[in-house]
Amino acid sequence: MNLLLSDEQQMIADAIGDVLLQEYPLDRLHGGSATMAPNQWQQIAELGWLGLGLDDGVGGVGYGLAEEMLLCRASQRHLLSPSLLAAILGAHVAAVNAPEAVAGIVAGETTVALAVPRKPVSLLEDLLDVELLLIDPENAEYVLLWDTEAAVMLSASQLKQVAVAGVDNSIGLSVASGSVAPFVRATRGEADIYARALVLLAAMETGLAEGVRDMAVDYAKVREQFGQAIGAFQAIKHACADMACRVEAADCQLRMAVVSQSSGETDLLVQAAAARLLAGEAARENATRNIQVHGAMGYTAECNAHWFLKRARLLEQVSAPPRHLQRHVLGLPVGRFESVG
Repeated sequence: MNLLLSDEQQMIADAIGDVLLQEYPLDRLHGGSATMAPNQWQQIAELGWLGLGLDDGVGGVGYGLAEEMLLCRASQRHLLSPSLLAAILGAHVAAVNAPEAVAGIVAGETTVALAVPRKPVSLLEDLLDVELLLIDPENAEYVLLWDTEAAVMLSASQLKQVAVAGVDNSIGLSVASGSVAPFVRATRGEADIYARALVLLAAMETGLAEGVRDMAVDYAKVREQFGQAIGAFQAIKHACADMACRVEAADCQLRMAVVSQSSGETDLLVQAAAARLLAGEAARENATRNIQVHGAMGYTAECNAHWFLKRARLLEQVSAPPRHLQRHVLGLPVGRFESVG
């Protein structure tokens, strides 16, 4: 079993990182938001990012989950909108029963927003009575939600939306409700969106944890107290070392989940759930410790550290809660997701 990236995958990761570093610096969040503009969606689409894991027969690039993982991981080092994940997964859902919609998503012309159920709903029903929290719904044509049994895309125009404030003010939020028939549905037997979503969310959280680890280390090298860099102090050394260990654990488990999927192993759900648990903890704890390493500066709006903690808290609300993930790892049955509040 090889957990290392191939030369081609490393080239893909490097290319993605170079584009994000140049086009999406963190300082952009101070003057705007992480919400993607239409021209940015088209730029990403031209690079082939939205169809990385789709077969070329339906308009994709022809890679797989590993390459999607690299993209999602890099995206949260620069805090791109979570709508990137919605587009990737939405294209997979549409490819099952609505191939005509795939082209628009992959081309960046049709946008999809993530939806988090606020009350239990069975996605196998013909008419869904939903109350949802939508993440970055501006200009979205569809909203995507999933559970253990299926994934559906709903027409955003058929939902009543009310904008709400959230802790992560780099993105938009709204509460949506209505009774609506799915535009397209993919059951677990047709496309295992649930497991794929867990892996890609774990990738996003791992990337976030990496970003704040590097931010903390860089700051510890230049910030001085008592005549020396604070990185020389044992408390700061231990904090940075713990951050590195969390990233390493999350990274190893994330790669195990990707290998499990690519090799067709039957333990994919267990590996994906474990990856999400470790990555979620790494993102949350590392973002918290990063603020502490920055001291008083870390609590100010001028410092980029707080954006990562807010995003970590937001991503925690997407997909299965920790208690469900723990049941997957233990091999216990899991019911529908509960509301987020």
